[in-house]
Amino acid sequence: MNASRTDRQILAIGLSAFKHGERFDHWPLHITLVPWFCDATQRHLSRKLEELSETFKPITVSVGKQALFGAHHDIPVSLIESSRNLQRLHVAALKMVYYSGAELDDPSYVNYKYRPHISTRHNEILAEQYVLDNLALVRDLGQNERQVEKVVRFRNDETTA
Repeated sequence: MNASRTDRQILAIGLSAFKHGERFDHWPLHITLVPWFCDATQRHLSRKLEELSETFKPITVSVGKQALFGAHHDIPVSLIESSRNLQRLHVAALKMVYYSGAELDDPSYVNYKYRPHISTRHNEILAEQYVLDNLALVRDLGQNERQVEKVVRFRNDETTA
């Protein structure tokens, strides 16, 4: 991939809602919905994010087993137990990203290989369940800094599992 670092974006669900314009160098607790990508048509992506938020209701997920991720198996995570609705959301968001012209940095862990998880590098204590009700488009600003570019909230009917 030839994109500069500032072209990279990610779709993440905040366990506490992200705030538009928020900058951070340490990720708040979140679940990555679509991994890093670049070259998305921003107007298309923004419009489709709004549509996606109107299609899905908040999703309740349960935190499962601990695991180690990363090339050196040194990143502690808590896996999210299987959720058909979260998988459907992942696939819909992935299609949206592809249709916006984007290219994933690493497509190894998408579609049926998607393993939703929460990274717990800072020994955070997690709840047993979370209601996922927001989705953020986050840009990599380089030098380990990120900025939330857009936040959408899922339609607030009754919560689904």
